[in-house]
Amino acid sequence: MKRKVFSLGLSFLFLFFLVIGNLNAQTPYQMSQYLPMEQGDYWVYSGSEDGENYTEITIINGTETINGIETMRKITNEDYECLAWDGEGLKWYKEGEVDDEGDYMVFDSPVLLFPLQMEVGQQITASVSYSEYENGQFDETGSGSRTLTLVGLEDITVPAGTFTNCLKFTENISWQESEGDYGTIERTFWLAEGVGEVKSISTETEYEPEEGTETETRVRELTFASIGGKTYGHATIGIISGHVYQIDRVTPIGGAKVQAIGVSEGAGWGQAITSSDGSYNIILPPGDYKVRVSASGYAREYYDNVTPSHEAKIINVTEGSHIANIDFDLTEGGSISGHVYQSNGITPIAGAEVFVRPSKYFFDEGFCTTTASDGSYVITGLSLGQYKVRAEAPGYAKLRYYDSVYGWNNATSVIVTPPNNTPNIDINLEFAGSISGHIYASDGITPIQVSIIADPTSGGFEGIGAMSNEDGSYTIEGLPPVSYTVRIGEDLPGWYAGEFYNSKYTRSTADHVPVSAGVDTNNINFTLDEGGCITGHVFDEETGEPISGVQLGACLPNGDGVTPAPVTSYDGSYKINLKPGTYYINVFHTHGYIPEWYQDAYNMAYATPVEVEFHKETSGIDFYLARPGSISGHVYEEDGKTPIAGANLYAFPVDPHLIGSGANSKPDGSYTINGLPSGNYVVQAIASGYVMGSRDVKVDSPHETPDIDFTLAAYPYSLKIVGQQVIGSDGGTVLVTDTSSGILGAQVEIPADALSENTIIAISELVEEIPPFPEDIVGIGSPVHFGPEGLVFNKPVTIKIPYTEEDLENAGVSDPQELDVYTFNTSTLTWELVEGPKTVDEENMLIMIDVTHFSIFQLGVRKVAIQGDLDNDGDIDQNDLNILLTHRNQPASACPECDIDGDGVITVLDARKLVLLCTRPRCATE
Repeated sequence: MKRKVFSLGLSFLFLFFLVIGNLNAQTPYQMSQYLPMEQGDYWVYSGSEDGENYTEITIINGTETINGIETMRKITNEDYECLAWDGEGLKWYKEGEVDDEGDYMVFDSPVLLFPLQMEVGQQITASVSYSEYENGQFDETGSGSRTLTLVGLEDITVPAGTFTNCLKFTENISWQESEGDYGTIERTFWLAEGVGEVKSISTETEYEPEEGTETETRVRELTFASIGGKTYGHATIGIISGHVYQIDRVTPIGGAKVQAIGVSEGAGWGQAITSSDGSYNIILPPGDYKVRVSASGYAREYYDNVTPSHEAKIINVTEGSHIANIDFDLTEGGSISGHVYQSNGITPIAGAEVFVRPSKYFFDEGFCTTTASDGSYVITGLSLGQYKVRAEAPGYAKLRYYDSVYGWNNATSVIVTPPNNTPNIDINLEFAGSISGHIYASDGITPIQVSIIADPTSGGFEGIGAMSNEDGSYTIEGLPPVSYTVRIGEDLPGWYAGEFYNSKYTRSTADHVPVSAGVDTNNINFTLDEGGCITGHVFDEETGEPISGVQLGACLPNGDGVTPAPVTSYDGSYKINLKPGTYYINVFHTHGYIPEWYQDAYNMAYATPVEVEFHKETSGIDFYLARPGSISGHVYEEDGKTPIAGANLYAFPVDPHLIGSGANSKPDGSYTINGLPSGNYVVQAIASGYVMGSRDVKVDSPHETPDIDFTLAAYPYSLKIVGQQVIGSDGGTVLVTDTSSGILGAQVEIPADALSENTIIAISELVEEIPPFPEDIVGIGSPVHFGPEGLVFNKPVTIKIPYTEEDLENAGVSDPQELDVYTFNTSTLTWELVEGPKTVDEENMLIMIDVTHFSIFQLGVRKVAIQGDLDNDGDIDQNDLNILLTHRNQPASACPECDIDGDGVITVLDARKLVLLCTRPRCATE
């Protein structure tokens, strides 16, 4: 059911007030005294909804300016309202979802919720209309009415205490939306002076065309409140607080969004916006939480200063606890952008969901956004590293990754180098089919709610799943048109054991289910037998900390796989429901840890088998995973002493089958790159204002490769990398393919043996202007930086710099053979001609020349001095004559170039000589 407080919105029609009742009313009540709303005030409510209990936390946190009015954000769990007092009373401007700023309702004119004063018996009626937005796009309109009546005064006792002379209100709401939904809300609530709402009882009825009518009754009572520093009741909640800083751990970041995400049963969800000093407080019910922060221009981060979600440190909140100093140090963030199209690569898909996860972490929480009407999307807040991008939309096949392939293992990793955007990550979706059926107990009658998964029989990509309904029915949608094996997933209730379709116990014996685009393959039904279970935990071998988000599998002694294959919870725990028998258990998808079999075996032949008995739990089947290798060191300025904080370091794998990892340097310049399997890497160090550094490094897991230090020379210009690749002694080519780049097509060909070690070769745009060419040289196109800056090769390499017809025309050049290549000397801050033969590729519009070092390069053409060319545009025409005539009868010192006959005076004789020099047919004479 949609939750409406009254959820009003845009297109305000009319608002009127009707005062009914006792005209000889008592002294009016000042509503501001009953509705306190200062920043930091919060209320905790215990509630019940149709017999189910819940906790609701309301806090005043943050502001939002709407139509020039600064409103207060009143956040209740995952929703917010924007409210403000003015000369008429408390007005409502907007409501929305905290975690999805694109979903909201807004008013064209604010709605008056409470006037400044109210008397017993007074009634207020308002009629409004509104519009709703999803993902920032208009969705639908609605209209409704609200009647508020101050009934009288009552004493109310709730868990927070007894409150006397509370104002008792009744509220009646009706609403209807353009797509056919409608409903009513009848609510009674009590406001205590200096406290606010202490109790409410409501009945909400909603009708949806597809779901029918649903009615809910809710009761909530105040258990604790903190108003202006004064508390009421017993603190049944806890507080997490801290600061958000830049990487220097000194400069605060205001306006950052800090979220606490519950990971244990009964835990809640909370959010705060940091103040100007970077501080925040989050009020939460007891439980275990992950805390993360995001801010514009910075990479999203989890506590304790990690970016993968599974590495987040769990924080336990208890009643009355205050966990302080949960601080964050943020580094700059990058982004990925692109479009989602239909299979033709042309027709955009609006409203498609785009998911981004680090390439190393299949089960990471990742990032998500929705495409705009033109199919475009942007995902921000990404740290340095490699990512995989997936898109899906209703009616289209799921698991479609960049570069338009199915499956995680087939996806192309996208490199993000903050603060840059990696553009043109486009995905084309194809139409899908589906599989449906029912899941019952062995009696064929009792429905079972459980996850169900369709795996491609080819193994080409991961499975796609769904959850069965209360009646046991299910539909797995979004399936690419191939053949599948269908299996029961994890979270099996009771002792029910997993199996494959059609009543088959192993993957190799399972029936195959074909799927066609646009067609539902139905009656794929299951009847489940009972068995026993295996339980345990997965830990870090070194620290003993639990590892969440890793996957386990079970197989028979013959190696044939069975189902389910669970993923560990936040506390590292797992459970596998299986039929009685002997099994071998292994851990895979290990977030960079080394996979293993039980107990401490690296292949099945040496694993210890595990027995499962009917209706018995085989517990304590724990795993202690060894960490992979790492690289550590420091980043310093050129003096080798001054640390550089916030440098981006990334280990690019030389072997393309490996996946790299990254880290940022700390205030002391130190860094550690974790999660690296054995192999060869090139570590890149990038810091704004410094020359990029790179080093060839070998990793032998699980050991650390230390002392990989960098000393970066200062560099006066900021660069934006638009093409990069690891090149070794075998040579290779790096090419700019970003169609949004001004240096599209720029490239470098590096022959074999030009490099002695693996090096990251980068091609970059200049973010800021550099000193221009001297007056006698005309620059062509944009400067191109080939890096690392100052790299010297063993033999010449060929750089290729693009030009356009427009470039030639602007420079007055008709033949590209006239173009030369210049390099910018960053020491003398001068342009120098690159000597040697050049080649012109007129078909691809490239100028090619061999160089032995890297720096900034640009095309240019030297101006040729032409007598009479007074405006220096390469020809003599009417414009030049007009310049000369403005200096007529003046001494030559006024315009030396105008004294064509050299007699010391500018006269009509000079004008006549200029006409004779004219290089264009249209020359005027005096």
